[in-house]
Amino acid sequence: MEQIIKLRKITYAGIAACKKALEDANGDINQAIINIQKTGKNISENRCEKSTSAGITFSAINAECDFAVIGSVSCETDFGVNSEVISDFIDNLCAYAIENKCKSLDDVKIETNSTMNEKPCYISAKEAVEQVITAQIREKVVLEYDYIEGGTIFTYTHFNKRVSVLLKCDLTGINDNPEEDKSDVYAICSKICLQIACCNSLLGISREDINEKDINTALDIATANADKKAKNDTIKQYIITGYMNEFFQNAALLEQPYMDDDKILIKDLLRKNNIEIIEYKRLQTF
Repeated sequence: MEQIIKLRKITYAGIAACKKALEDANGDINQAIINIQKTGKNISENRCEKSTSAGITFSAINAECDFAVIGSVSCETDFGVNSEVISDFIDNLCAYAIENKCKSLDDVKIETNSTMNEKPCYISAKEAVEQVITAQIREKVVLEYDYIEGGTIFTYTHFNKRVSVLLKCDLTGINDNPEEDKSDVYAICSKICLQIACCNSLLGISREDINEKDINTALDIATANADKKAKNDTIKQYIITGYMNEFFQNAALLEQPYMDDDKILIKDLLRKNNIEIIEYKRLQTF
């Protein structure tokens, strides 16, 4: 039993998996570690064709609010994705990524123990998914990761973990004055972060950020609707203009009414408070 406990501490595998790995290795714990890693890879390969219909998102930010990560983990079932195994994996991933400012999933490492010496070492997050996580929950696991750096960053993850947002703002004029109360500005940015999370239709920060293909698709729909509803060219143009204005209001963040006061547009609120939105990233799962 002592060997099983030590093997479990090293590999994070379940008790049954550790027991079998030790039996197959005739009690050689280093060989048992290799067996567990192979089992994880085999399970991962066998389940590669499976669909991942359940997922959660995550976000984390450093103390200086100038580096933040966002990502998602998808599994085959809600049971798998909401397991303690996945929760611990995300916590470890975020801690390492934030401390080391990892800009790629290839740079993210997960701490483990590779031998009976129990000296901590690190394997990549991808290896952890293949060799450890998949073997533990016995489901296909898909990991997505991104980051934002610089400026002043705000984060939001919904309580059900189905959507996360990173928002990068330029608050240079405000941060230059240490005596100025910034709480109202920070509250506005946090609310905008929440508004982004609530909006599925966003395609960019401003009209200029929206892909020309998306604009042309909306224009084609508007023209088709106008042709059905009117014969007069003036009325047709009126219908098209109204449809496109509504499209941009839904698709461009700056064109949207502010969620706490729909009488003011976000672009006017930002201008009034000397805030500039530089970038945002939004992830949503099933």
